[in-house]
Amino acid sequence: MKLPQSLSIFIAYFLPIRMGTSDIPRIRDRFDGKSWGLWLDELDLLKQGTQRLYLEAMESFLNFLGLTPEELWEKWEEEKETEDPRDRGQTAKLVKKFMKELEDQGYSKSKSRQVAKAVSSFFRASNSNDFYIPRLERVYSKQGKTAKPEEVKAFIQHATTFRIRAILATFKDSGLRSGDLCNIRLEQVKPCLDSDVDFCQIELSTEKENVWSYTMIGPESLYYLKLYLEDRERRGLESEWLFCHELIGHRGEKMNSQGISQIFDRLQKKTGIKGLSAYSLRRFHTSQLTADDMDSNWVKLAQGKMIDPAMRPYFDPAKLPEIYQKHYHAIAVMSREQPEVPVHELTEGLTELVKEIAAMRAELEELKAEKERERTG
Repeated sequence: MKLPQSLSIFIAYFLPIRMGTSDIPRIRDRFDGKSWGLWLDELDLLKQGTQRLYLEAMESFLNFLGLTPEELWEKWEEEKETEDPRDRGQTAKLVKKFMKELEDQGYSKSKSRQVAKAVSSFFRASNSNDFYIPRLERVYSKQGKTAKPEEVKAFIQHATTFRIRAILATFKDSGLRSGDLCNIRLEQVKPCLDSDVDFCQIELSTEKENVWSYTMIGPESLYYLKLYLEDRERRGLESEWLFCHELIGHRGEKMNSQGISQIFDRLQKKTGIKGLSAYSLRRFHTSQLTADDMDSNWVKLAQGKMIDPAMRPYFDPAKLPEIYQKHYHAIAVMSREQPEVPVHELTEGLTELVKEIAAMRAELEELKAEKERERTG
């Protein structure tokens, strides 16, 4: 019996990950052959988190094709030697087809791009630098865009809810990846909001590199977080997560990278600013702070990146708040006055005010009528 295409994709790519079996040793030992061995040698030069992503993506693509690494290599070699132009570029087309099907299933572009990166690195490891995937270079250049201060400010100003403004401000203040931002729990931030401080330090174990991040957020983030959480409390929305879904059926659940991507897609259309993503704000965080002479190792400590073990003893996380406050002006994008309140929030406030005035008028009319009755009675 042939499985539905969507189920085949799920089994090929995501079932190993969801079941927790896509560990590095298992995938490394699953395949053999010269091309696979050369690629593993190249992977050994990468960080462990990147190795895991590449191995998972490569395994998923091989499952999708039903090929071994050596068979994939032979297919590519035959493709290069063919004299029929119609047979060229077939491997690249298969990569793009698989990427598209993953995205059609609702998975993020960053997840699908891992497949393209992994396959390209596989061929490069065997000195095949002529493998390329047409029309992906433009996508990668957008992904790598560094946001400008005025672009970050425009995104925040065009956000229509306190939740989205809080998400954007927290991204640019912390420099975290989407997955790590979504993993922040409410209990990690609430003490800072209750004590009315200007800066807050949050400790997280990062998803990609599995190292500790001692990230900081500043007054612009805390301002919007306070408004967002007050609004969430008024609406009776309870969740253990700092940022949660609000749609029926997923209400209160932890946000994910897909939801974050959708926010950036909508704001790109609204502002006309193309190519801005969560990664753009991470690069903004890095470039602005390092340009302000903040040591790059402090930035790495905040973002959850690996620091050279020889340098690690010189960068105590307890000292990061003082360093961060000194350089915060470099990533502050709103005015020193109170940031603007979203229009729809003002409208809701005015609606409530109108209702209160109407109720007061009704009470006044009732008092007048009662006094008139007493006078004439």
